[in-house]
Amino acid sequence: MGIYSPGAGSSSGNPYQEMHDDALPPGAAPAYPTPAPSTANNANLASASATVAPSADYPTAASSVPTAGAVYYPSTNAPGGSAHGGSFAAPAMAIPVHSTPMHFAPPPMSGVPPGPDEGPWSDRCCETRCCCGACHECCYPADKCCRCPPWFLVTAYVIVCVSFLINFGALAPFYRAHAEVALTRAAAFHEGWTLDVAAESLWDDADEHFLHVETHFDGEGLGAARSLSTGDGEDVRGSWHSVWTATDGLDCARVEAFYAGGRPAARARRTLLAGSGDDWSDDDDDDDEAPRRKLKEGNFIVESVLATNLPTGPGIPTKAELFGGLNARRGNEVSRDDLSADLEALLNTGLFANVDANVTPKGKDGYAVEFVFREKIWPGVQSFKVKGATALPPEIEREVLTQVKKQSSCTVRVLATMKNVIEGYYTSKGLTFGTISHFDGMETGDVIAHVIEGEITRVKAVFLDDQMQPVNRGRTHPRVIQREHNFKVGQLYNVEDAKTALRDIFLLQLFDNVQVVPRPDDRDQSKVQVDIMLRERPVKTAESELEWSVAPGEGGKPDLVSIKPGGSVFFEHRNLDGWGRQLYGSVSTANFLQPQDDLGFKLEYHHPYCLGDGDPDKTNFKTSVFNSRKLSPVFTGGPQMEEVPSIWVDRAGAKATITQNFSRQSKATASLVLEEVTARDESGAVVGAGAKPGAGGAMAGDGPPTTHSGTGTDRIMFAQGGITRDTTRFVNGTPVGARDIFNLDQSVGLGSGFPIYNRFAAESTRFIQLRAESQKTNRPPPVAVVHAKAGHILGNCAAYDAFVLGGPHSCRGYNVGELGASRSFLEYAAELRVPVPYLNTHAFAFWERCTDLGSSKTVPGNPTEYYRRAGGGSSMGVGIKLGPVRAEYATDGNQANGTTFVRFGERF
Repeated sequence: MGIYSPGAGSSSGNPYQEMHDDALPPGAAPAYPTPAPSTANNANLASASATVAPSADYPTAASSVPTAGAVYYPSTNAPGGSAHGGSFAAPAMAIPVHSTPMHFAPPPMSGVPPGPDEGPWSDRCCETRCCCGACHECCYPADKCCRCPPWFLVTAYVIVCVSFLINFGALAPFYRAHAEVALTRAAAFHEGWTLDVAAESLWDDADEHFLHVETHFDGEGLGAARSLSTGDGEDVRGSWHSVWTATDGLDCARVEAFYAGGRPAARARRTLLAGSGDDWSDDDDDDDEAPRRKLKEGNFIVESVLATNLPTGPGIPTKAELFGGLNARRGNEVSRDDLSADLEALLNTGLFANVDANVTPKGKDGYAVEFVFREKIWPGVQSFKVKGATALPPEIEREVLTQVKKQSSCTVRVLATMKNVIEGYYTSKGLTFGTISHFDGMETGDVIAHVIEGEITRVKAVFLDDQMQPVNRGRTHPRVIQREHNFKVGQLYNVEDAKTALRDIFLLQLFDNVQVVPRPDDRDQSKVQVDIMLRERPVKTAESELEWSVAPGEGGKPDLVSIKPGGSVFFEHRNLDGWGRQLYGSVSTANFLQPQDDLGFKLEYHHPYCLGDGDPDKTNFKTSVFNSRKLSPVFTGGPQMEEVPSIWVDRAGAKATITQNFSRQSKATASLVLEEVTARDESGAVVGAGAKPGAGGAMAGDGPPTTHSGTGTDRIMFAQGGITRDTTRFVNGTPVGARDIFNLDQSVGLGSGFPIYNRFAAESTRFIQLRAESQKTNRPPPVAVVHAKAGHILGNCAAYDAFVLGGPHSCRGYNVGELGASRSFLEYAAELRVPVPYLNTHAFAFWERCTDLGSSKTVPGNPTEYYRRAGGGSSMGVGIKLGPVRAEYATDGNQANGTTFVRFGERF
């Protein structure tokens, strides 16, 4: 084959000459040698049934190995052989660039005749000085003389080069040349090419093998690269290597002296560049020619390892698994004893009746080792038992026996069928360590499978520092970790327990990195030790925020609403005393200079496992003191009414709650609340009744009462309870399943006006998956959502406790409270969610309706009628979900107004 490119020529140095496969000068080794042909005295070195045959290339020896026994499956974690010798040496280069010579020793390629000994097309040059800086350089010593090419060839060459550079622009890269050479399977390794096991397997399994060579000049230096690829164009990982050499600092005189004694050694090539300013270190000797390895007498180097007649199929050990722990691996030096040990190891698996090893010369010093397998055949299976299993049901044994009894004989493939069924069951149950160690009893037809299931012998919490290195102990007590996972000594390791442990430990908010690492026990490889790796977060956090409000002023220019700053302060301690108890606090106000006007605060203490570490319900206790202010939607005007004065509801008090967790999402709560409720206007004054604009624009203060007492302030105590059953799960980002919630408030008759009431609400939501999710994309499946919610208040009903209708979590398309405030209510909704191509999200269409069931008039003061609201309504619309954001367009059914909303979170 040949390559033509400006500046890439033959060893004669003619840059316009096609690169021929020239013979190298005396003393030069080929860059990419081909394997030597096999000789006639190939020897069968070892066999399971005969002694080693004599060979001139390898000494004779006797070997006897067992042919019967249990069948053992090799482990993929078996220790490998020694690393392959040699290094990946970059090719030497000699390509002329103007008057500066570079050096390339091209490989000999069969089928291409060498060039003439003399003349402008010769393979060698003999000038003591460069006779033509543009087209001729001295590359190799010779005793023949050559002349510069004719002037018209020089002119043509210059024109071609200039055209080439102009066409490719910017004069760089000046040239690039490629070559592809077909190789035999082991030819590329004659220079000590080193690949990892996976890359070698890819190379061996390929039908065709190619070596790619590329050279290029970029105006500052000359580069060369080479790599391996298979016939389907797949690059072999780890085979790419390149070298770049600067072109400055070289002259023809030094080149002549450099080549005076034949092809130089790699260290001399380093010396040539001494004047170029490059800093070469000893670490840069990867491309040095490695000296031939001195072998012990009778040993040889393995160039390739082949497998003949090896059975293949699901559950059958692969070539990589069988050969992973052998001595005969590519690049290894092996002896007769090593090869005999390999044969014995292969036969001891019990899978084969006979294994032969054929060794044939390959290359200059190497040999190819071919293992020839003969499959073992036993009588047909009459019975089947599993030994060592504690989690395998008897019907699995019967299923295996039913399948294998159809075969007239027992072979490796029949054993693989048994293995696949049993290990498939363990995998389906999450018992990832459940595997078959070996079979026996095949000679009699009564097959026994011995299993290991991964019994846990130790569970340990390992704390890590910021560099992910283990430390002696952490701030968190080990029992805090122990109560959050289900791993127990003596039980089997289950991957589902690992997932649950990761989730629950991370939800403690004490750690920013959590890992569950199972590994075989050092004392018993059939059992498992579990390490839980933990990196702790800082336990104390404090944040502060300062803000000023800005609003349009005169002329529309932005102006400060007040020079007085507002903001908030937040602090937390996540791990009091190392037991996971937490303390949170926050303070907020719109005016730090006078915080008493609207000060909001909350202080909360959380005590997990308040009934003890062994509590299966993970009961926790939480207590808090609070002061909050919210705008009341009860005192809101309808769409046909002018703006009404706002009423703010302040709540200050204390609350204690006990929570039992039945599952990750299902729970029950019980609380006792003592609070003071105060209704205030915009100025902060206490108000006892609502107001609206009257005749002449004056405010009428004859509206609904704001509290039980009618004074604007209530002090009450009541109990709260709630239960949630949530079985939803996320499928590609959308919830699927069911959720039911019931909440109850019950007063105890203590407080202002001695109120007695019972307030409850119940809701049920179903997320129905209409089609299975796609296995190829992350697109969510289509889902239909059906939702219903109802509530009622028995006894005394204060305005701040009434149910409000309308809003993003009641009936979309309306503002919060726009439809009314009632003692009873009913709402129902339907939504269809469909996937959106390419966005991995869903669009949806919805219809909703809510009604007060005629109960608004039973609320004191009838705020629904007083503020001219409808008491019910419906809406429909469409939208799309983009991450946590919902963009919606809704049309209300009362006035047919369309509104666009952008909201965060889920509707249901």
